[in-house]
Amino acid sequence: MKNGKKPRTDIIIDEALSAAINAAVPPPMPSKVDEKRAPSGERELDILFYGLMCFDPLPRGSGYRVLFPNGLDLTELTDIPVHSAGLWIRGRDARVTSRWSGFALRNDFFVSGKQQLTISGLAKTPLDTTEFEGRVTNLQDCDPAFEVSDEPDAVIDMIVDRGTLSAHVGNDQGMIVVKWTVQVERGAPVRFAFGSDFVELPESVTQVVLANVSPKPVLESVRDFQLFRKLATAPDRPLKYKLPNNPPTNRLEVKEPTFGLLHAAAAPEPATEPGSERTPGNRLRDIVGVVPQAAQDAVALTPDVVCSAVVSRSRDAA
Repeated sequence: MKNGKKPRTDIIIDEALSAAINAAVPPPMPSKVDEKRAPSGERELDILFYGLMCFDPLPRGSGYRVLFPNGLDLTELTDIPVHSAGLWIRGRDARVTSRWSGFALRNDFFVSGKQQLTISGLAKTPLDTTEFEGRVTNLQDCDPAFEVSDEPDAVIDMIVDRGTLSAHVGNDQGMIVVKWTVQVERGAPVRFAFGSDFVELPESVTQVVLANVSPKPVLESVRDFQLFRKLATAPDRPLKYKLPNNPPTNRLEVKEPTFGLLHAAAAPEPATEPGSERTPGNRLRDIVGVVPQAAQDAVALTPDVVCSAVVSRSRDAA
């Protein structure tokens, strides 16, 4: 807050910075799912699930209810760092339309309380889970008695019932990123609505991230897996950390994650021009000015994220 005015949430990065970001992140190798393109003239959007979220199968194989365990309130799990959930628009130079009551910076929008997420403007297509099933951890392999509560402690609650789900390797630490590729209705705006808050995408956006990760690089570890207990009927039962039965092998690069591991160390670079947004190591500079110091620290740090999306049980058991 400066001079009584709230900072704008539709922060724009100039074209030179956008080019630097794009050059710093190599394109991913195509997988079988990547090669399934939308019909000519149709627009696709990749929605990436990044961090801790649980895919709970809906009846009759109709889709998943996706729950982001609440990492904002950790009264019962004091050895786990706070987790931040939200929507990250990529690229950072995209001009979005938004009404946002929480913290937002450089096209990162963070939720501050429990929200139902609805996404409008997506075409109703069949749900393909061929490259998803078996490729993320099943919580009933960790605890056969695990069940999702009728009132799970989730900070984001949403439905996936169309498009293509696929699991990918997200970083060198073994994190799994789930990609949800959807078609956009012709001529329709895509809007992510969190209660009365919303973010509407311009047509230039092809990738967004739904995240639930910790901004504390030295504290992130497999113990964060216990956060899934907040969704359970018996939250006091520990969960044994297990890898998926059939881990994915296809690599997927997230466009400059706010919290996460950039896959290759940046080569030494000459000093940037005075006033540049980037450091010699190609990192965004620390935020100064109207943003609280705690928020600066959260957005500037990049942990080695380990824990990933899971399913609550197999679809056959739904």
